[in-house]
Amino acid sequence: MYKEMVMYIEACESGSMFPKLDKNIGIYAMTAANARESSWGTYCHPDDKVNGKSIGSCLGDLFSVNWLENTDAATSLDSETLEEQYNVVKKETAKSHVLQFGDLAITAEPLADYQSGHDAAKADWWARMKQRGATEVYKNLPVDYEKNMFAVDSRDIALHYYYA
Repeated sequence: MYKEMVMYIEACESGSMFPKLDKNIGIYAMTAANARESSWGTYCHPDDKVNGKSIGSCLGDLFSVNWLENTDAATSLDSETLEEQYNVVKKETAKSHVLQFGDLAITAEPLADYQSGHDAAKADWWARMKQRGATEVYKNLPVDYEKNMFAVDSRDIALHYYYA
């Protein structure tokens, strides 16, 4: 049972999953790619180091990394909306076409309603987080072009490591 549901789908051809998603059932989906294209691995060799050691794989997907970094950079999950997040992630994911489907009315709602353990209506949440030592990371940072420039087609990641 749900009132509203938000899904982020990272996969090659992920846009093929939702073209017939009803707009009136309270479900919103954002996908990494359209129905005919790859999603892209990022932080691949030589940027795949953890504690100074190359792990031999890409550390993330361009869409997922952009989505997570946007969430981390939000100065307030209470004020950034799903639509604002979509626009940022779409802009920063330059190698594939980020798409949204379903009930787009949901996109006017704050991220906090879906990406936190609190209701956005509780305005004192961020103050409590600051008291616990949380720090704000300011949004509107420049797009990380290097992340896009060296992204690798997800289908070619294994082959990419033979070049190293």
